[in-house]
Amino acid sequence: MTQGSVRGGACFFAFACPAGILLRRSYVDQPRAEIRRRELASEPGVRQLPRLLGAPRRVLMGEQRVTRIKDFHGVRMSGTDLDGAAGMLVQSNMFLNDLAGLVICVVLSFLWLFLWQQAREQEILSSQVVRKVIHITTAPAFLLLWPLFSAHPSARVFAALLPFFTAVRVFVAGKQLIPNSKDTIATSVSRSGAPAEALRGPLYYIVVIVLTTLVFWRDSPVSAILVCQMCFGDGFAEVVGKRFGTTKWWWSKTKSVAGSAGFVVGAFSSSLVFLTYFGNLNLYDTETLWCLLFISIACSLVELLPIGDDNINVPVTAAALSAFLFGF
Repeated sequence: MTQGSVRGGACFFAFACPAGILLRRSYVDQPRAEIRRRELASEPGVRQLPRLLGAPRRVLMGEQRVTRIKDFHGVRMSGTDLDGAAGMLVQSNMFLNDLAGLVICVVLSFLWLFLWQQAREQEILSSQVVRKVIHITTAPAFLLLWPLFSAHPSARVFAALLPFFTAVRVFVAGKQLIPNSKDTIATSVSRSGAPAEALRGPLYYIVVIVLTTLVFWRDSPVSAILVCQMCFGDGFAEVVGKRFGTTKWWWSKTKSVAGSAGFVVGAFSSSLVFLTYFGNLNLYDTETLWCLLFISIACSLVELLPIGDDNINVPVTAAALSAFLFGF
């Protein structure tokens, strides 16, 4: 694989992923939803609810009611009591939507990791560069795909299946439970290239993604803040620290002032972007901006601690402070 092919593949995925989502919504979901909407328009005792991700949302009128709650993704249905054909239709559409979203995430995740593994194996990029790129981009890219899933409570379980089985894959490769396995994921995410090293920081990283998906999901800004602090903050700290980190902190020989500054800038700016993406941030709310800056600074200080693992210390700190300042 040449350097041009790697760049071409990266450009392809950068443009193909959003284009595929738009095409799916324009030429598959919307026409299908419109046809079903017309079929049900003449049925008595039925009213139309807002659509989410192009799927029709209908409920029987009468004593049943739907509570519309603004959440991290926009508008979702909660406290819903659906019976009969309308309820089965909604549940079926949500299940198929979540299943399709999971398949898309699995395919894109496999191709993304395969691209960087090939870049490392062909010596186009060094192992350290590949490891850092995977660390910075994997979890945020996963968050960007969350809108593919429905508003059903089980949607977060579908989404969490991808990082869960990735964790199982890393564990099996790190323990070398399968002899003569050609799976290189453990060596791609470890600092030294040793498979056993993937059982520490990289495995913690994936477990944090699983828990974030199940516990916080789109309903809370905690998920975006947590992931941005762990990925962009910690990742930029190492990159900036190695390049400009001549001045070290007096209590650490490996941590630099420039690295800590890179942590704060990367974590704070990426948190702004992701919270804006999920529609949960008012850029004119100075109190929110100060809270995000405080969280980024606090996590950068925690990253300096010589104990524990950054993939545990940083996300736990970010989750606790975000939940306290913004709520779940």
